[in-house]
Amino acid sequence: MQPTIGVPSAHYLLRSQWLFWRKMASKFYLISFVMLGVFMGVLTLRCRECGTYKCEPPPDNCPVGTVTNVCDCCLVCGKAENEQCGGVWNMNGKCGTGLKCIKDSEPWGNGICQKTSKY
Repeated sequence: MQPTIGVPSAHYLLRSQWLFWRKMASKFYLISFVMLGVFMGVLTLRCRECGTYKCEPPPDNCPVGTVTNVCDCCLVCGKAENEQCGGVWNMNGKCGTGLKCIKDSEPWGNGICQKTSKY
């Protein structure tokens, strides 16, 4: 009996299917781990509910007054004129009394505290 040319053997078909599913499984695991990492990263940026952690006593010697922290729970010193402010979720801080954070891009850009002009 002569071998048929162009028809793959059953062993070859099973092996190629196994390799295909092995590649698919590895891609699935890779995508799953990446998505899990993104999800966990987002969760770490969430603020806990106010009152579930202890705030430091409010500072009493802030030249431009106090502002709330990133999570809007605790009082911290406001940033002074020409200090860096803003950023993602205001991680660089908020400006003190009479100052505004002038950002390089909205809404999450970094900025510099500048005096607000009154017309």
